[in-house]
Amino acid sequence: MSHVVTMECTFDDPAVIEAAVERIEGATFLGEGSFRLFQTNRKGIGVKLKGWQFPVVIDAQDGKVHFDNYGGAWGNPARLAELTQAYSVAKVRKALRAQGHVVTREERRVDGTVRLVVQGR
Repeated sequence: MSHVVTMECTFDDPAVIEAAVERIEGATFLGEGSFRLFQTNRKGIGVKLKGWQFPVVIDAQDGKVHFDNYGGAWGNPARLAELTQAYSVAKVRKALRAQGHVVTREERRVDGTVRLVVQGR
């Protein structure tokens, strides 16, 4: 049986944020703190994305993502999309484990989507 899931992402789980960052080449999990963006400081969970001048700061209270990439000049927006996808996959994997399921295979498709093959409990 196959299920297609489309989800909207809210970054609300610090452990999953860290797991997502580990999935991304060149990204660094900075942890909780206050981080400098171009002209402001933001408190939250910091993530340094490859090629970005300033970190992405995630407010885990409301799930909002704060960043300054100057319209792409200071960081490729595709890296932020990669973080969103990695978070979504890590969140789904965590939920599946909690329900007793096992992900037996993860496939990255040509169109950029991710397919998880799941074995029930």
